[in-house]
Amino acid sequence: MNIKVLNKQSAQPVKEWQQRENNLFRVHQLMHNKKLQLSKSAQAMISPVLKPLT
Repeated sequence: MNIKVLNKQSAQPVKEWQQRENNLFRVHQLMHNKKLQLSKSAQAMISPVLKPLT
């Protein structure tokens, strides 16, 4: 019983992380396709985070 509870708890941050990764990748795709126009400062803030994905 305890193992199931632990697994549920440990799976939660992983889900959140994957969701965050997906969101970042989506932003990256939109920027790449020029569908999302960002100001230079916004791009400068986001690109270091996106670097590992490219």
